[in-house]
Amino acid sequence: MLNVCFHLTPQALGFLLSYGIGVEHDQAKAILYYNFASLGGNLMSKLILAYRFRLGINVPRSCWVALLHYKEVARFVAKRLEKNKELPVEKVRLMEKPEKQSLKTEFLDWDVYQYYKFLAERGDTKIQVRYASDNDWVMNREVCV
Repeated sequence: MLNVCFHLTPQALGFLLSYGIGVEHDQAKAILYYNFASLGGNLMSKLILAYRFRLGINVPRSCWVALLHYKEVARFVAKRLEKNKELPVEKVRLMEKPEKQSLKTEFLDWDVYQYYKFLAERGDTKIQVRYASDNDWVMNREVCV
């Protein structure tokens, strides 16, 4: 029972500390508890930390640290999708073409990217996983905004 709930308690404490609910408001301790929960495998804490690092909320702004946390969550989701091939998929509109893409060598990559996007929007789960990994490649090449 302790192993199952270990990552939930630090996340809850981080939430309470970050908003000052029932305890004194302390962002530093909140981030510490979110880190504990993240190390314990809590996906919500990973997303919270990624968001905070991406925007620099009470931590130094670091797109690379945010990307590491987002990648962990994406890998978990991709593994779950691979295991549950018959899982119903909800269609979501993904990011459009990056604005700063102007090199001629990237046009072919962009065409492939658009093709995967088209197939992903049609509901093919294998292509959605591939599209997500290609989208991750595009994110790695851009500067965090």
